[in-house]
Amino acid sequence: YTYDLERMTQVNEDTGFERRIQRTGPAAGATPFGGGVMGALAGAMGFVPGGPVHGSPPPSSETIEYSYAPVAPADAVSVEMLTEWTEVEDVSAEETCVLCMYPFDQDSIDPAETAIRFSKCAGHYFHRGCAESPGMLQGTWLRCPVCSTLYGTQTGAQPNGIMAVSLRPTPCDGHPTTGTIVIDYTFPSGIQVEGMPNPGQPYQGTRRQAFLPDDAEGRHVRDLLKTAFKRGLLFVVGESVTTGRSNTVVWNGVHHKTNTTGGAAHYGYPDPTYCSRVKEELAAKGVFEASE
Repeated sequence: YTYDLERMTQVNEDTGFERRIQRTGPAAGATPFGGGVMGALAGAMGFVPGGPVHGSPPPSSETIEYSYAPVAPADAVSVEMLTEWTEVEDVSAEETCVLCMYPFDQDSIDPAETAIRFSKCAGHYFHRGCAESPGMLQGTWLRCPVCSTLYGTQTGAQPNGIMAVSLRPTPCDGHPTTGTIVIDYTFPSGIQVEGMPNPGQPYQGTRRQAFLPDDAEGRHVRDLLKTAFKRGLLFVVGESVTTGRSNTVVWNGVHHKTNTTGGAAHYGYPDPTYCSRVKEELAAKGVFEASE
């Protein structure tokens, strides 16, 4: 147990359960805290354990449910998407389409020959007809095949599951003045559907627990993770790198801290650059800011 005599609480370091220490008259003989220095000190000051602290965080302060809904890839990129994501360009005769490698016919009246550029990219151009080809679109989003810039909102084939977020008053190593954000992921076993590696076959579910410091940066990462979870980007059905088992729910390239201690070598804290690194991993999946 960790005792906070100023707040008059004690916390079980294994479970995070917090309860009030109530003051009463000193008892003769042994203290309710048992032996040892802490027991003698608490007994001498007249503290005894009481019930749960009023207003302490519930076991789970927020729960998010995710249900995977397969999105069939479109046969082609829609006119509306191209209008939103691209700009028509006047290109030199030396420029070629980065997909088909053929030059642009400036004299053609065929719309498919029009030179376009994805609006957030620079220096590479496409025939409109090439950009509309099947395979460019991933459901409702695409990445530029040259520089991987994302257009639209990336979503994933994450199995049905639950993300529960709660608070623990004890700190992560290296963050002595904050509590800890606890994230519990639960994925039941199920049957794979379209978009997963082996549709029709069963997959093994999993439970994972992760931790963040309850400070401004940790709360920002928490909110980004919530957005990524809602978009189905944090887990996939695949092969476990630790057990070698296939058709099981595994992490999807966004690293989590699964220990509050032990440092980076043991997936824990302290790790001063962790939050910056995980934000880069989330940004690579198109999660730059939290959304509802």
